[in-house]
Amino acid sequence: VQIGYGMKHFVPNIMNLLLALCEQTEDAFIVNKNQSVENKDLYGDESTAVDRDDYSRIGRVRSLCFLRLSQMLSKFSFSIDFIKFGKRLWNSMTSSVIALPNTVVNAENPPSLLQLIETVASQRELIPLLQESDNAVIAMFKCIEGTTRSKVIGCIMRAIDGLLTDGGSFVDGDSVTVKAHSLGQKLILKHIHLLISQFTKRLTSDSKAANLDDDVATPNGADKVHKRNPTDGLQLNILCRVSELLVSASEVEDENIETMERLCSLLVPSLKFDSHPNHLYVMRTVSSLIPKISDNAAISHYYSLSKLLGPNKAASGMTSNEARTIISSAITGIGSRGIGSNLNRVATAVVELNAASTAYVNEHDFDRMLPVLNGLGASNDSEGSWFDLSKARSGSECKDSMSSIAGPRVLLPLMFTCFHLLYDSDGVISRASSKALKAIVSTCLDQIQSSKEEQENSSHNAWLKFIESTFMPCLKVGIMAKNLPARRSFVLLVSHVSKLFKGFQSVHLYGDLECLIREDDPDQDFFLNVTHVQLHRRARAFTKLRKLILSDGKESNFSDQSCGNILLPLAMHPVYEIKSKSEEAYVVEAIATIGEIAKKLPWGKYNGTLQTLLNNLTRHPDQERFLIATMCAIIDAFHFDVDTGNSSDDSGTAATDEESTKGNGVWRSLNNRIIPKVETFLVKEKIDKHGSKSKCLRSSVALALMKLFQKLPIATFEAKLPKLVTVVCNGMQNKDSDERDTARDTISKMAVSIDLKYLPLILSSLSVSLCEGYKLHVRSAALHSILVSISKSYASPVIHADKEAMSLPFDRCVPAMLDLIHQDVFGEASVIKEVQNVEKRLVKEAMGSKSLDSLEIIARSILFKPSLVSIPATEPYPGFSHASPVHALVTPLLKRLRDPDVAPSTIGKVKDCLNRIALGFSHNTSATYKEVLPFVFGTVSPFVYGNSSSLSKDGDDDLENSDDEMETPIIVSKSKSKNRADAKSSQGKKIAKTVAVSTWIPSVLGTAADQKSAFDMKKKQKTELHKVSDGVAAPKLTGSSRHSPMTPSTSRTLNNPSNSCAVNFGLVLLYSCLKRLKFDSSDEMMCSMVDPYLPLLTHCVRYSNDNQALVLALKCLGVLLRMDLPSVIKTAKQLGPSILDHLTTSNAAASTQSDIVQGCFKSLTLLITHHKFAAASSNRKPSSEASGENKISEKFQHDGALPLAEEQMQALLNFLHSAVIESDHHNATFGLVKAISSKRFMSAEFYDLMDIILKLSVQSQKSAIRLLSSQIFLQYLMDY
Repeated sequence: VQIGYGMKHFVPNIMNLLLALCEQTEDAFIVNKNQSVENKDLYGDESTAVDRDDYSRIGRVRSLCFLRLSQMLSKFSFSIDFIKFGKRLWNSMTSSVIALPNTVVNAENPPSLLQLIETVASQRELIPLLQESDNAVIAMFKCIEGTTRSKVIGCIMRAIDGLLTDGGSFVDGDSVTVKAHSLGQKLILKHIHLLISQFTKRLTSDSKAANLDDDVATPNGADKVHKRNPTDGLQLNILCRVSELLVSASEVEDENIETMERLCSLLVPSLKFDSHPNHLYVMRTVSSLIPKISDNAAISHYYSLSKLLGPNKAASGMTSNEARTIISSAITGIGSRGIGSNLNRVATAVVELNAASTAYVNEHDFDRMLPVLNGLGASNDSEGSWFDLSKARSGSECKDSMSSIAGPRVLLPLMFTCFHLLYDSDGVISRASSKALKAIVSTCLDQIQSSKEEQENSSHNAWLKFIESTFMPCLKVGIMAKNLPARRSFVLLVSHVSKLFKGFQSVHLYGDLECLIREDDPDQDFFLNVTHVQLHRRARAFTKLRKLILSDGKESNFSDQSCGNILLPLAMHPVYEIKSKSEEAYVVEAIATIGEIAKKLPWGKYNGTLQTLLNNLTRHPDQERFLIATMCAIIDAFHFDVDTGNSSDDSGTAATDEESTKGNGVWRSLNNRIIPKVETFLVKEKIDKHGSKSKCLRSSVALALMKLFQKLPIATFEAKLPKLVTVVCNGMQNKDSDERDTARDTISKMAVSIDLKYLPLILSSLSVSLCEGYKLHVRSAALHSILVSISKSYASPVIHADKEAMSLPFDRCVPAMLDLIHQDVFGEASVIKEVQNVEKRLVKEAMGSKSLDSLEIIARSILFKPSLVSIPATEPYPGFSHASPVHALVTPLLKRLRDPDVAPSTIGKVKDCLNRIALGFSHNTSATYKEVLPFVFGTVSPFVYGNSSSLSKDGDDDLENSDDEMETPIIVSKSKSKNRADAKSSQGKKIAKTVAVSTWIPSVLGTAADQKSAFDMKKKQKTELHKVSDGVAAPKLTGSSRHSPMTPSTSRTLNNPSNSCAVNFGLVLLYSCLKRLKFDSSDEMMCSMVDPYLPLLTHCVRYSNDNQALVLALKCLGVLLRMDLPSVIKTAKQLGPSILDHLTTSNAAASTQSDIVQGCFKSLTLLITHHKFAAASSNRKPSSEASGENKISEKFQHDGALPLAEEQMQALLNFLHSAVIESDHHNATFGLVKAISSKRFMSAEFYDLMDIILKLSVQSQKSAIRLLSSQIFLQYLMDY
């Protein structure tokens, strides 16, 4: 409750009441404390709980009393004299004052007693109360500890501020003039040493609870994430004002000087490269303290103050003229201690270099600056040069303490100022500074070489140490400057240093970079080109550097310091500074150079560079693409040994605290920081034009991680690979086709870069990630891309052992790949493609035949060794009992063909698949005739012959086939009537043994009484069906086989669509094998393997109705008939008439361009000219005027010398009459004519054919036909 002024008459009574409460609680506190000690001695810890409750109750009462007293004092301090209550007040608080420092430890809010002390110190009328109790002030100062929280320290700082201002207030940013030697200031001066010591503890403690960085933060808090603390700046301000108070003290005691030195040690490190008002206040304080402290203490701050005049990191540093003037005056305060010494001259030069113009705002005083800069850039003999300022003049009265900064160290403020001036926008100042800095390098070299004694022990040379430890670090930082003109100056300074110190062994002088300098050809100079204004010159510099590093020559053996401190920062700048598309080529060259430099970096620099790059990725969104590329280039350059510290290497699991500390430093950094951070950049969120978010894969990051994992131990690689593969596969779920293409290319590159034994992992991830809808099409496209990439670099190896052949990693993936392909061709993906009358979204991956292409690639890449099917496998393929990849590829398709309920559409798909597999097998380099021929025969023969061998030769139906829907052929010849009669009698015997069939027929109406009558009824129906009617009633035959007799029953199996599909596959593979492989006719083993194909192919020619199978069979015969095979004579008598039948069916007279016709002509030509038919015609007389007996014998000779009968030959010649007239595809036609002519066949049709040939030799429009006709007719004239 707030107390009003109307109660001022009751204030003394209230004060007495509150003080009485405090006194009683004080006494009770003391009594309870004594009793608790006695009880503990008697009863041990049993009374602890009771004592705690008493203390808590007493403490709450006292706390409320302190708060009410604080309110009373604050409200009525101007109207009531509280001094008379002073002694009673502090006596009632003795125990609380003593315990106050302990109560603030880790306390979030200030205690009530501390608030009361703050109230007393903040009111001028109440400050005399503190004079009555030094313990209160001492306790307040002791509360300043490293663990004190911000609210508590704020309360203390406000109390001290009240004492300093004699009850006034302090506003941040304002300078309040306080009255000297006030009561509050006297109280502080009385205990100032304690206050400074407590500040020292706080500001140097490990906790840093109230670090001065927070105190001097910018007002807007731009660099702070948290909300600005209201007490920010107050601590530092109080410390500075306490310092002023100490300096203003008239008495100068040794204890005060020591306290001032401690203040300087606290304030100087807090100075920053900033012009914040608090910083300026600190600078003024330090400047006022420097003259008061001892010489050694002042000199100890010389380097820190000098460094404030130089650049800060990659920026220009302190730019405020006021701040630089204050620092210069502080350095002057140090130099003034040695009157006439070189330090005093340097301090004077520093003041001149930082002089500001009095006529213009924020301008330099050039009249004072340029003479100093020009003097520094002059030779060593000139006055005002570096060497002149560094040496002590003779006769000067220097104190002994000044000798500690003699030599080059005295030049520090001048050197730092020159580095700062390199950033100046005025070209005159920056060029003069660059010249001065080059002069100090030359001075260092001259002084090092001039002292032979020091040169022998160069490690103790002051000038060498100066340039190594002071000058070169500034250059190293300046190389990273974002200011282009300033960076150019730093780069040229590095060039100057490396040129002058090329013979020195110190790696910090970068003498190994001298090979990049070309004074004879500036166009080839790296440092001049890399700072050139033209982009192509800068790109040329990086190209030269990269090639030099790649050469691995002696010149390119750069040190770790040169690579990490000079070359790497130069190459990193283009990545962050790219602004236009025209710079992309330059940046790409820089990134490639970074990758080569990273291969030579030590782990510390490599790790730091990569960590910095990862942190900057989110800070530079415009350069994200190039930063990602740079990160990948650095990761690709990983070249360090990794020790996981775990033999089992279970690093793929979640890292525990114990696991995170295992292994060497490289592994810990990779496992705990780098890899997790890089994995966060694998996927990025992308917002499309509709505002929807999607996740896109960063391909380069995935590939870089893959390469990094490959350089780790094998167990670690295998543990981390599944997650990476899963992320890439999930990237193919994106609805953006371009993003899917990126993910697909990535997984393809990954499959090529890793061992093929990890291909099952990729296939498994594909099947899990892409399992529905449009993703099925994406999956087939991804599998195709993987196979295409693998096929470019993979070839089936040469295998000498069957066991080795069974363990090929690619071949063992065939079942898994085939499963994905079958799901695409025959599964849900195929249904989605074929569905009609439904609006479908276009999926690019669904176009084309990716799965068929994949089948071809698999067939081309596997080891063609089907003989493995007969060898027992220790690890058979999933779903198979063998380890033959050929059978694993073909068998599932053939099983679909054997299904009795197979759909026509499925047959078409299987046919396409088998054709592509056959095409792949034909290009398989591991396929040999020893493997191909048995495989093809074993695959095709069941589909060609089927169960025909079990049928009777004449094709009569068995009782089991009585219900067959195939029509019985029309029998033209009656030569086999006896066989039919025998078959009929056998059927009769079987029928006699049958039983009635009426019991199993649903309706007996119109049905046969028994099985015999049913068989007779069906036979009668077939007879009527095949009864030929003449005239108009004759049946109108249609179709391609309308001119040929009905197909015999043995062709039922062959002409089944599913069987025909399998036959075509085998014939395609056989023909490709015969065409590609060179057969040796003298090889008996090969001939024995080929010979069984003649009957098989003859069977196909005789009974196949499939034009493709027929053409393939004829083509294969065209190869086999050229060989001397035992089965030629046996198969020729069946093959010749069958070919003639096909010529009749194919209408040779109408079209000789048909593949069937050409194949028939070629086969007949080979049959007629085969050497096995030459014996019969060898004794034949050539004369055409033979007697009748000779003609009879000649006719017999014709029958033995030709595979066709005389009537068939006449029919063939009739076909040739019209065939030779055709102008296209004449080679086979004229070849057949020439073959017949070589046999000296005689008939009227042949003479008519020669007349046509004669006319063609003259009248044909084509020279080739005229030539062939002339040759044939000439041979005819000679033979006949």
